[in-house]
Amino acid sequence: MRIVTVDLRTRATHEYLYLLDNPGTSGNAVSEISALSATKFLVDERDGNQEKPGKPAVKDLFEIDLTGATDVRGDGTNPLGYTIGDRSIDAYVGDVSTSDAQALLTKAGVKPVSKTTYLEVGTLLNTLDPSGALFGHDKIEGVAALDGGRTLYLANDSDFGMDPPARPGRGRV
Repeated sequence: MRIVTVDLRTRATHEYLYLLDNPGTSGNAVSEISALSATKFLVDERDGNQEKPGKPAVKDLFEIDLTGATDVRGDGTNPLGYTIGDRSIDAYVGDVSTSDAQALLTKAGVKPVSKTTYLEVGTLLNTLDPSGALFGHDKIEGVAALDGGRTLYLANDSDFGMDPPARPGRGRV
């Protein structure tokens, strides 16, 4: 995945690599990035699963830091962007595990953003209520961080457990 930053005063752009945790096998995706500072962000990485009560699905927040990461924006002259041995980064890395992608990028001198676990939301919610009644949803879609990340607001897109409205004469949709 790519993270692009834009300096609104100078319009300078930068592009960095973010490595998902084995997206080919986990189905993980990112649905939200929330700034903690000019270089640190919270990233919501989650699967699309709604597990049974007592089994947390992957709903994790990671703190990432752009400091020291390689800017892979490229110089604008190559349609492939930043290349490694005449291949795009995606072609160079291919469909390998996250650890293998990290090793290939390190060998090529490319450093993705640093990433550390900030909060395992699925595990926390399962711990607070093992019955699954507290948050029995498949996705977390929104994250807002206040006070440098000490206060978090989370939102989902699963209609908060609401049934669709009934249509006259047709019952439920």
